[in-house]
Amino acid sequence: MKFVKAFFVILSVVSCSSDETITTEEFRAYTGNYNIVSFKANESVDLNNDGISSEELMNEIDSFNDYFSGDLYIRPDNNGFDDVQLISFTFPKTKITFESLLHPEGDVSFIGFGNLSYYEFDSNTFILEERQYIEYAYIDNVEDNRTVYLESDLTVKDSNHLELKLRKEYYDFNDAQWKMLDIDVLYEKITSN
Repeated sequence: MKFVKAFFVILSVVSCSSDETITTEEFRAYTGNYNIVSFKANESVDLNNDGISSEELMNEIDSFNDYFSGDLYIRPDNNGFDDVQLISFTFPKTKITFESLLHPEGDVSFIGFGNLSYYEFDSNTFILEERQYIEYAYIDNVEDNRTVYLESDLTVKDSNHLELKLRKEYYDFNDAQWKMLDIDVLYEKITSN
């Protein structure tokens, strides 16, 4: 009887270890670098002052994928230099001035700005610890900070794509005002050649 009890204890320990290994391997399949392939807003806006509005903000912002390491980085990656579970987000931030002689209605460009968050991985979801951050900015030498809200956790869509819902303000030249937009973000994994 002692032998049977010992056998079941060992079997349950081995089973738990196997499940954790499978979870870790599954999780590591989604770590690494990603680029944004769709940045779709809940309404059409003109962010680049070209007179054309779009819901797909990738048509409005020219700086996507200009960042050296991608728009999203999930650690630890498969190289596993450390075991810190950290996500780095980079989103386009509006850089605008109304003091331009050539564009008094607003001269605009976009730069990368983002945030870090610790996370836990469960059921194909990266559960984020930090769900908002301050985007620090100056417009015509006046401080104009804005809060960015991560409205959802980062979820796995398929083996190469992740999704996130975001609330972020952008300047709409159609209405000449800042608008809070609900944005669906689709990421695609960067594969090394």
